[in-house]
Amino acid sequence: KALSLFEKSYGKNHPLYFTYLSAFGNILGSVGDYESELQIALQILATTNSDDSSRYAEALLNVATAYGCLKDYNASLEYAEKARGIMGQLSDDEGVANCLLIIGSSHTMLGNYEKAIDDFQCAAKAFERRVCGKNSIVYLVSLNGVFQLLASTGELEHAQEQLITYFDLAKTYLLKQFLALPEEQRNHIWGHHGFNIFFTNHVFWFACLANNSEMNRLAYDGALFGKGLLLNAEIEMRKLILESGDDEALKMYEDMRNIQLRLDKLYESPTGKKPIIDSLQQDLETRQQQLMTRSKEFGDYTRNLALKWTDVQSALGKKDIAIEFATYTQQDTTYYIALTLKKGYTEPHLVKLFNNKDLQSIPSKGYYKSTDLTNLVWGKLKEELAGVNNVYFSPSGELNNIGIEYLPDWDGKHILSEKMNYYRLTSTREIVKSHSSHSISDASVYGGIVYDVSPKSKLTGQESSIERLALSASRSLTPIDSLGLTRGDCDFLPGSKVEAEAISAILSSNNIQSDLIEGEYGTEESFKELSESHKSLIHIATHGFYWTERDAEKAADRLGIESFSFMKNRDSKIPKEDKALTRSGLLFAGAKNTMDGREIPIDVEDGILTAKDISRMDLRGTDLVVISACQSGLGDITGDGVFGLQRGFKKAGVQSIIMSLWKVDDEATKLMMTRFYSNLVKGRSKYESFREAQKYLRKYDKGKFNTPYCYAAFVLLDAID
Repeated sequence: KALSLFEKSYGKNHPLYFTYLSAFGNILGSVGDYESELQIALQILATTNSDDSSRYAEALLNVATAYGCLKDYNASLEYAEKARGIMGQLSDDEGVANCLLIIGSSHTMLGNYEKAIDDFQCAAKAFERRVCGKNSIVYLVSLNGVFQLLASTGELEHAQEQLITYFDLAKTYLLKQFLALPEEQRNHIWGHHGFNIFFTNHVFWFACLANNSEMNRLAYDGALFGKGLLLNAEIEMRKLILESGDDEALKMYEDMRNIQLRLDKLYESPTGKKPIIDSLQQDLETRQQQLMTRSKEFGDYTRNLALKWTDVQSALGKKDIAIEFATYTQQDTTYYIALTLKKGYTEPHLVKLFNNKDLQSIPSKGYYKSTDLTNLVWGKLKEELAGVNNVYFSPSGELNNIGIEYLPDWDGKHILSEKMNYYRLTSTREIVKSHSSHSISDASVYGGIVYDVSPKSKLTGQESSIERLALSASRSLTPIDSLGLTRGDCDFLPGSKVEAEAISAILSSNNIQSDLIEGEYGTEESFKELSESHKSLIHIATHGFYWTERDAEKAADRLGIESFSFMKNRDSKIPKEDKALTRSGLLFAGAKNTMDGREIPIDVEDGILTAKDISRMDLRGTDLVVISACQSGLGDITGDGVFGLQRGFKKAGVQSIIMSLWKVDDEATKLMMTRFYSNLVKGRSKYESFREAQKYLRKYDKGKFNTPYCYAAFVLLDAID
């Protein structure tokens, strides 16, 4: 629109017209429309006078960039070399360095590695000495390029030198940038320029190649830094602001939260209101930047993000072991490794385990029935586990979706967790944190929810009929034709009602204030009201769901239910994490109305609480959330963690979570959960209470539920005490 107005007023020959046109081309490229970007770049080049050397060279470089994005590396090389020649004559050092980045990338993709190394090294020297210095992003990009090429060509010694330099500079750069950037911009900078790939992939790949002590140390430090970096940055930042005591900062944060909630609703709207969204988005970004600037006065929230392997080692006991599982991908194959750490180690040990093809060769139904997966995951760690009582491990990749602590022991007669204590952690940095024993002071317990309560009765409190509700033995949201929804997805769960009432009675009999919410009162609104309540315990017995992106799109398309159209929203302004968090959640009263396509009053929630909704809440002070529902531990697997319910609750500030990895049996779940709380009120730790409840379930009624389907469904996350 701006270009059209400018053209009418001043014509296409005005110099600023091409400045704006160039900016438009860059924007098109940033959203992936490389063909349009190239056409604009060629248009500008054709109308630029070659006598204007600086502008002409810049136009050449834009064309080179566009060709590179379209993977026409020969053309990209040709135009970048022309631009480099002109900029060299003009003594434009920064321009020459930028050209060298494009030239180096083109040579890399064409297999000319020696030339590419020279190009990146020359670019790095130019940026370091004459342009931006070592703390600039362009210098880091050059350095990373040199490292990768040296490693790929077998120059391991020189590659390691480059990696060590890059590791320290990149880590310092990110932490410094994070201090001044709001969440969305932190996500952007982490996902671009190669930082994410380096810290969650390349550092492990090269550590396996180099096979030396120094790289083992860096690999463990890389796992501590990269795994869950964005999640922990958000947690620490929110905590810093909310505990600052600064009234103005708290007001700014609350205003931001309200804007974000409005945006969430607008994005979920099937029609959308683009002008309003754009205005609110701009307002939100402005307020976020203002708050980040003000938050510097409260302290440095990034200190806990810079922990090293020595910090973890210092927190370990003599019979403890910390294990960071990690993955890296090379040539379409994902490799799994373990980085182990004990009290007396001079450096972490790196153990190569298996690849994704090895894992896929074992049928998932046989994971817990034979020792095949046990040998794959733990077999090469036998020596490391010798003399150990406590295993603190952080999974990676598909291991997030498998209860590897419940695999059969090598004798085939026991499960691993019967021989040692296995603590599942988001990161072994949890060991360093201060974990005091928490006693339950109060609780909110949800169960026996009625899902087909009408929207009207939700508002008026009228009694709804449950005559048409069927009974189900599984707490899952079953896809229609294995892809979408069915009318039976909101079946009443009788076991969840018995479970919730029994748990509430156990807590109350031990003088613990317990709010029991069931029936039509188990609404999404009531759950959101728990924000800022500082409940020490929240128990939710209901239906849960997790959909892949493909499943969500097919469900929304085939059902034609507009309420689910937001699940496949491709708006580029919505962060990838938010989109993923929308595809997992829990069902509350009234959810069936949404699934049946009924119209929901504007002031009534739809009954579907997504992980994104939870992430907007303030649940600081909540020590434990128990999600007694199906697939509550699943989500999109990323280098930054599992994007599902667990991430939503962790972002909200919850310490420990009990969640399931698959569809769970209603009766078995009820038995295990009530036993867990009976243990907990007697003063046992969360871990001890959980472990004993599993043993109880296995022995109950002569082994009626002594099957991995029942006892291995639930995992306990981040419960060290």
